[in-house]
Amino acid sequence: MEEEENLWPKSKTIIRCTICKKKWFSVDINRDNEKAECTCGNLKLGILDMTPPTRAPEGFFVTIKYKEAYPELYEVHVDESGKIVKKGKALERNS
Repeated sequence: MEEEENLWPKSKTIIRCTICKKKWFSVDINRDNEKAECTCGNLKLGILDMTPPTRAPEGFFVTIKYKEAYPELYEVHVDESGKIVKKGKALERNS
């Protein structure tokens, strides 16, 4: 049996400001779009380079800084067109 290269649904992480409700897919933060800020200024997203050797193809971590309110992070499943088909439970903050 041949293994299909692109299996759907795929999972993506959403980062959401709990104040202004601005959302990003974590995969949209990359070297071409490495700095992002929500409209209210609460969240600032960026990247932090990994130290070699690393197996991650991107070679960086997504960083999240917040001023007032911790962001909501959750997984979603998307279909081939990129439409969200299932939303997962929000990740809880560790104190």
